[in-house]
Amino acid sequence: MKRISKGELSNLIERLKGDGYEVYGPRKVQPGGDFHFEPIESLEQMDLDGYVNTLYPPKSLVFLQEERVFWLSEERLEWIKEEKKRAIVGIRPCDIEGLSMMDNFFLQGFVDPWYKLRRDKTFIMAFSCFNPLDTCFCKEAKAGPWAERGYDIQIHDLGEYFLAEAGSERGESLLDGSGEASKEDIALMEEMRERVLGKFKERPYMENKLHTFSFEKDSSLWRKLGDLCFHCGGCTYICPTCSCFNVFDLSFPDQIVRSREWDSCLLSGYHRMAGDNPKEDISDRMHFHMECKLSSQVNEKYGRIACTGCGRCLVTCIGDAQIESLFLQREER
Repeated sequence: MKRISKGELSNLIERLKGDGYEVYGPRKVQPGGDFHFEPIESLEQMDLDGYVNTLYPPKSLVFLQEERVFWLSEERLEWIKEEKKRAIVGIRPCDIEGLSMMDNFFLQGFVDPWYKLRRDKTFIMAFSCFNPLDTCFCKEAKAGPWAERGYDIQIHDLGEYFLAEAGSERGESLLDGSGEASKEDIALMEEMRERVLGKFKERPYMENKLHTFSFEKDSSLWRKLGDLCFHCGGCTYICPTCSCFNVFDLSFPDQIVRSREWDSCLLSGYHRMAGDNPKEDISDRMHFHMECKLSSQVNEKYGRIACTGCGRCLVTCIGDAQIESLFLQREER
């Protein structure tokens, strides 16, 4: 564990830029005032006042919402692969667990070459979270408020200075030369960690249901949840673990371009299947969506549920058809 000042943290970002990384950090974007990961030139350009998390998860930097994967002409086929390196600074632990789930999906078995290239060239500088929102439940989802894995460096903001811990050889190399943290520094960090656990909104029903939810077919429950859903797909687009996509061929006079884009299992045109989505009823699609997040099969396959407790769906769902609503509906039965 290293102790670094604000100036030293700024220097780490400069060194990443010097190593060829395009650095992304949280910026408050107007109109709306939401935080997004945007390219930054320095620590001073990051908007950390009031920052808890970004509207869109940083998966969008490694699994693009829309990307062209190859083009084909009469003479040749050329794969389109992005070569630039990225550093994501300020990513929260819940989103690191989201990236871990994305890694499991895209890198296990069949390896997606576009995702792998982008992921291998991504440096992760996490910021542990000491001020959760009322919508955050990473504690119950076992995904925060500090990261246990998946980062190159994790930063703990102790007010007057930071503690930094390396989680990879790349992180160790970047922190080489920084001073060691004292026992008092580490004790202060542990004290702050203990305090932050008490800041979360109490959800006594959440943790057990998150990890042991029973998916017996209860048509009235899913019908009620489906009735709340506006079919907008917003919860899937802002979820850090949703990995569904569709593929399109775009025709031009001299070439054909293959493109892939995010898709949502809650939309009636999911995967543009012949005859529309086979799950015609929204209650069936809602059941499918939640099962993909919380089923025991997902837990067994990937080592965790596909919900990180980031709380984005609680903020985004205009119909209140999100995971917490599911648990509360079950509680009322």
